[in-house]
Amino acid sequence: MVNYMKNKEEDFYVRKDIRKLIQRNQNPIWRRVFAYVIDILILQFIVNIIFYNKIKYIKYDNLSIADLYKAIELTPESKHVLIMMGIMLTILSLVYFTLLEFKYRQTLGKMLFKIKVRSYSKKITLLQAFIRNIPKSLMFISYLNTIFIIDLFFLIFSGARLFERLSRTYVSKT
Repeated sequence: MVNYMKNKEEDFYVRKDIRKLIQRNQNPIWRRVFAYVIDILILQFIVNIIFYNKIKYIKYDNLSIADLYKAIELTPESKHVLIMMGIMLTILSLVYFTLLEFKYRQTLGKMLFKIKVRSYSKKITLLQAFIRNIPKSLMFISYLNTIFIIDLFFLIFSGARLFERLSRTYVSKT
């Protein structure tokens, strides 16, 4: 019984130290947002290259990206292309974020803004990387993007995303 109490007390102090570390290394939200935007632009560029042959017949001189998607959506024969692009972006984003954060603890956007993903334990696991990146990939599926929005609200109001808490990870400066 005494040994159990001692372990519980040590666990409390470990968690307290982790909380202090998170507070000390907490990044401004703007770093995380810009890193995410860079990563999404990279993924969007890759998907656009993959589907270039499907969308090259659309005249996109002076068209914004939103107008380009509207033009694709309005052509009956290319509606499936837009759906395939969304599916590809969802899968690619999940693989991109999960593997890079597992292997390097950073994505390309995080590297530019000098932030890293860390685990409460010693090393981030593949499962932790997968769980923390679920909402980032679900953002591209119209009915499931509310999960991303809820996760974003957690970040704004508490300084940590909901899925970071579920995966027991956090983001800190390198």
